[in-house]
Amino acid sequence: MDVNRNPSAAKVCANLDDPARLQVDCVLDAQVQITEALARCPDSQQGYLLELLDIRGADWVYRISLVEAEAYAKTVKSLTKGSCDINRARNEVFSLSSHATQTRELLWAQNGTFTHTSELPEDIPLPTQGWRDLPCDGSLIKQLA
Repeated sequence: MDVNRNPSAAKVCANLDDPARLQVDCVLDAQVQITEALARCPDSQQGYLLELLDIRGADWVYRISLVEAEAYAKTVKSLTKGSCDINRARNEVFSLSSHATQTRELLWAQNGTFTHTSELPEDIPLPTQGWRDLPCDGSLIKQLA
């Protein structure tokens, strides 16, 4: 089964039962708190791309995509090293995100702290846009309540 075409087949590691343990290695974007980041499980070392999907008050919900270990390590190293090429970071993040495997798992945060994960119900489509193109008006969170 090709998980790139079937997000329901891609699963996060079982250690995300306690998402507060996630190690955020690189914040890609932030507006008050994280909107996009590279994070990994400290036990399995599975890398994730976290992307904001919706906000409702203190509750924020993120899409979780799986990132291949080599690409994750290379991108984190490159982004934390810096560059005088202003387009390099953007291009590397775009390349990483286009190869990341989306899951139907959602990561929840409250007041900036990751609190729990949940699976997006099959009857709700997984948003594919970035947070800047989404309404972030609480409508997805309201649907999930």
